[in-house]
Amino acid sequence: MNNQRIVVSVNLKRTIKIMKLTVLMLTVCLSQMVAATYAQTTKLNVSAKEETLENVLKQIEKQSEFLFFYNLEEVNKNEKISIRKKNANIQDVLDAIATKTGLRYTIKDRHIVLTTEHVSNAAISQQSQKVTGVVSDLMGPVAGANVIQKGTTNGTTTDLDGKFSIEVPANATLQISFIGYIPQDIAVKGQSVINVTLKEDSQALEEVVVVGYGTMKKKDLTGAVASVKMDDAPVGTVSTISHALAGKAAGLQVSTISAQPGGQSTFRIRGAASSDKAGNDPLIIIDGFPVSDPGSLDSGNQYKDGNKDNILSSINPNDIESIEVLKDASSTAIYGARAGNGVIIVTTKRGKSGAAKVQYSGSASVQDISKSYEMLDASGFMQATNDYRKELWLRTNGVGIYGGKSESEVASPFVPDYTAEQIANPTYNTNWFDEISRLGFQTSHNLSITGGNENTKYLVSGNYFKQDGVIKNNAMERYSARVNLDQKLSKYVKMGVNLNVSRNQYDNIPLGNGQNENAGILVSAAQFNPTLPVRDENGEYSMNQDASFLPNPVSLLDITDKTTKERLLGTVFFEVRPIQDLLLKANFGIDRNYQKRKQYMPTTTLYGARENGSGYIAQADNSDYLMELTANYTKQFGDHNLNALVGHSYQLFDYEFLSGKSNDFITDGFLYNNLGAGNAKRPTVGSSATKSRMASFFGRVNYSFKDRYLLTATLRADGSSNFADGNRWGYFPSVAAGWRFTEEEFLKSLTNILSNGKLRLSYGETGNANVGD
Repeated sequence: MNNQRIVVSVNLKRTIKIMKLTVLMLTVCLSQMVAATYAQTTKLNVSAKEETLENVLKQIEKQSEFLFFYNLEEVNKNEKISIRKKNANIQDVLDAIATKTGLRYTIKDRHIVLTTEHVSNAAISQQSQKVTGVVSDLMGPVAGANVIQKGTTNGTTTDLDGKFSIEVPANATLQISFIGYIPQDIAVKGQSVINVTLKEDSQALEEVVVVGYGTMKKKDLTGAVASVKMDDAPVGTVSTISHALAGKAAGLQVSTISAQPGGQSTFRIRGAASSDKAGNDPLIIIDGFPVSDPGSLDSGNQYKDGNKDNILSSINPNDIESIEVLKDASSTAIYGARAGNGVIIVTTKRGKSGAAKVQYSGSASVQDISKSYEMLDASGFMQATNDYRKELWLRTNGVGIYGGKSESEVASPFVPDYTAEQIANPTYNTNWFDEISRLGFQTSHNLSITGGNENTKYLVSGNYFKQDGVIKNNAMERYSARVNLDQKLSKYVKMGVNLNVSRNQYDNIPLGNGQNENAGILVSAAQFNPTLPVRDENGEYSMNQDASFLPNPVSLLDITDKTTKERLLGTVFFEVRPIQDLLLKANFGIDRNYQKRKQYMPTTTLYGARENGSGYIAQADNSDYLMELTANYTKQFGDHNLNALVGHSYQLFDYEFLSGKSNDFITDGFLYNNLGAGNAKRPTVGSSATKSRMASFFGRVNYSFKDRYLLTATLRADGSSNFADGNRWGYFPSVAAGWRFTEEEFLKSLTNILSNGKLRLSYGETGNANVGD
């Protein structure tokens, strides 16, 4: 192959300099042409009859990208004028305003300065310096913030990255303001770079709530949504966030159904909506991931349930920012076949701009049974037993009211079970609740690190929580860690990571799910004879001969029942904003649950003695995978606000289960660690595996006019492999309308009595994918 080199001899440095000057001149000319073209091509329709100057200017700003600046000491914004311009450019409109008011105007790009006398560009820039900077809040750059030289009409606004550039005198003061934030005055003092962090104005900032696949202002909602900000619901030392939610959201009922440490709470939104078989638990979404309940591992004996916790038990309550409860069909229909029982959306905290901030919180507390049952002591029990036996003897022999006989007429006189001496001086007086209970200690340690800059924000947290139950040998321990990361890759692209890992360990004691042998330790303690000792003279647990079906309460403390639950919940998302009004998002996630239960019933228990020891081990692996794509378009034009969402979701569910059980051991020493040492003829091995998929398409349109008339429509189509053949797809529409009647002019005078009133009308359809064929 021949290599040829062509050399052209030129003055390279001179050529580069010429190119630089050409590019600079071309850029300046193009920018001036764009500004001039916008002013010439933008057409306006302005109609006002005896309207204030301020309202006329607002009409222009709503129809265009022009912004007005003026000094209130010079310009009377309340001056009434009449003007009618149709399909006119900005110069024609401003000329008409100037004729009516005597004001002069200057157009600088898309900024219009109104003065009582002409202010030239040169005058504004005279003896000034260039100041640049970035306006941001705790979450990042603030676009559209106003930056004005105090006492003048010289000003600008920040771009999408929060950046601004303005020329002001060296001794000027800048006024920075934005809706929902506290305005700030910054003295220039010769500085060329000024960065400003705005603080939210809690009174002016309208509350924003999380809804399906996005956020909305609370005042614009047409569905029934309750929002709980965790700053308003301090978590204290609760083991799970569900305990802190009780009574915080209207329509949400939180019930604790297990007394185990970290035990299960159930959520019911506006009551039960499905059959018990299909379940009434709402769909829970954590940082955009619809999570599933992995359930508990059934041991196959009368104490089968083990530890039942809920989905939120793996989340550190201190990591949660807010919780939204979607209650009616119009707000939940966007989640279709899984939203029949309502939806709970959990949003965790994010990193914030600023230097690294380290926070630690720790707590320790003691728990006790606040009010125990008032049980009979040994003397009272013996006296009550005698009274019962006597009443039974009277009825059997027809004495008194049972037949009219006198006691002397009965051939066999009544002989009490206990003598007066025994009642007065009982040999044993066992309080069974004291024998099985204790003070419960609870500790919690939380450590978090947050920080970041314009491009990167992070939150890293860790939590250790331990709760020793008020029942002996009953405890829960949790280790959890979280990493939330937001990374700006370019002006248009952003990515983020949400990662939570947790390990929950439970030591379980059967608390009871029935009567007799199934009663568990609490019912057994309430029913067991207090005249018996914990152990007899042979060192064995004493048994109640009159109720041989009832286990000795203390013997149940010998049961070993340990459950370990490990969970990894992570999502990675990418956001692309090709234009200011359009947001494209891709979300990928995994929810991996692994749990293992190990149980041994020793021969010292009633059940274990009958089985000569019973051991059980089970493990389950539950993995859910998510892919989600959405496009969200938002546009404001005049008094109209439009938001449109379309999306696709695909979720894969994978479940595997394996268990082994054996009994008839030669010793209790093996516990569950050598099931093969049991009866080889009676081992039980079980396994199962399931896979299912769900594909979804959804869309939503929100429209409002004058922030007064509201309309929302959604449609979702869900296809599931769990649905019957020939009926794989379900369709779930909804429509809702709202009227904020307090925004009407004829009710403005009542705002001091009624600040916000809204009428809503909605219709929607949802489903329950857990309903069988």
